[in-house]
Amino acid sequence: MMKLVGSFLLRSTAGLFGYFIIWPISFFAFEQAFLLSVLYALVGGGSVFFAVKGVQRGIDIKRSGLKVGEYRYITKNLKEAKKKISRLQKVLFRIRNFRDARQNLLLMQTVRKIYTNTKKEPERFYKAERFYYKNLDSLVEIAEKYTYLLAAACKKR
Repeated sequence: MMKLVGSFLLRSTAGLFGYFIIWPISFFAFEQAFLLSVLYALVGGGSVFFAVKGVQRGIDIKRSGLKVGEYRYITKNLKEAKKKISRLQKVLFRIRNFRDARQNLLLMQTVRKIYTNTKKEPERFYKAERFYYKNLDSLVEIAEKYTYLLAAACKKR
């Protein structure tokens, strides 16, 4: 999380620096209108922001030792896994039994730890591939069916 904040602050600082360099150059040196020079500065600052973002992403890919295609594949799968994990969390928090809640908490901690480690080190994705493709789907499906059956049993009482 800290890395994300630091990266964003670096990009924002570079973008603002680009803005404050481009505006006076376009306004004073090229004698553009005020609003036009502001527009140029905004476009320039945004360009610097996204250029720095691209460089940071390239550094992350290079540091992980993966190819660009592999990195995209892993990030796409991690986005899907995040949706599944949030679905699992919603389902598990519907269960009100104390004994089950404790087990569910341990389960969610384990799932989050696997996800976090894979997000930090994308090259580990292939070691946890079975978890993402098989176990996580099964966990979500079983938890949804369990809560459905639990809710149906409570209605009968």
